[in-house]
Amino acid sequence: MGTRGRPKGQPSDRPSWPDERGTDLTTLPSYWPEEMTEAVLAEAVHAPWLDGLGEHDEPLWERWFERALEEGVEESLARLGRAVIRASVARGWDDELHAECGWLDEGEAMLELALLEAERAEARWRFLLERD
Repeated sequence: MGTRGRPKGQPSDRPSWPDERGTDLTTLPSYWPEEMTEAVLAEAVHAPWLDGLGEHDEPLWERWFERALEEGVEESLARLGRAVIRASVARGWDDELHAECGWLDEGEAMLELALLEAERAEARWRFLLERD
């Protein structure tokens, strides 16, 4: 019997959680080349936070900014990249945009874009910031 004199209902089924060690392809940007998608998926499977090594003192956007400067990205573009990573969380963007903004690969794809195609990176990141 329940607490109010009614019989208890059937126990509910255990919720089915997705495998936390992998990632769904639908959350990755659809325009990424296949090699990049495979690299991000491989990194996600071996992500340091799964081993307890992913704890950092600074948020991702600050770590990315510092690394971008070290790698030779112009400061103004590095600031813009930092703003995009931060905005993806603050504005509650969807999973595909979170992936584009570095949350699955610690910003590796963003850094590569900034180094190889700075103008394209700037145009895309400005578009993302202005869309909300």
